[in-house]
Amino acid sequence: MSTMVVRPNTVNEEVSYVTDFLHRHTDFNDIVLPKGMKHPTRTSHEEVSNCIHLEYDITFYANGLLALKRIIPDIANATLKLQPLSGYWGFTLFPECAILLTRYGPGGSYNPDQGSVVLLTRLDGTFKRANPLHSVLHEIVHIGIEFPIVKKYKLLQWEKERLVDRIVLEVFGSELHDYKPRVNGDRRLDAYLVGEWLQNLPEVIERFVHDNPR
Repeated sequence: MSTMVVRPNTVNEEVSYVTDFLHRHTDFNDIVLPKGMKHPTRTSHEEVSNCIHLEYDITFYANGLLALKRIIPDIANATLKLQPLSGYWGFTLFPECAILLTRYGPGGSYNPDQGSVVLLTRLDGTFKRANPLHSVLHEIVHIGIEFPIVKKYKLLQWEKERLVDRIVLEVFGSELHDYKPRVNGDRRLDAYLVGEWLQNLPEVIERFVHDNPR
């Protein structure tokens, strides 16, 4: 079972996080940006830092922190169900999983090198998904498949998202009755995810990639 650590981003972590997603995104319609940032594609690191330092307030994260701490036992217990995948084909589980709160960004993201999850929270303690457990498990699955599956087989963004959703539904479906998969997920994968597909995922994805060349 992974140890769960929940805390807000520091001000410098917020600056780094925002700078990073500004470099990676081109569509900012559904992304929360710091106040005063009018032209995200033309904003310098110094401007990002200034905007965030002006509005950073550690109390902003208090309600979100409380909401996540309530479900830490659920998250920790859920990771136990992912452990068999490590034995099957090397699903990555870190001894410690840090869940970091941010007030910016698209809603959720992950760092596969550090095994950390970043979740956007609002002042009232709500999240992008109504149930933050869904978001945390979604991102933990992203971390687990990033190197043994996604990087190895060069999966594209919406292929990856569909695979994560299918794994979440397969492993946790009986508990997450209202989990909503991403609508843009590449459903061509579904034809390959039959039988004991999860135990044999590398072979399954190898067939998919063979039939859908990169």
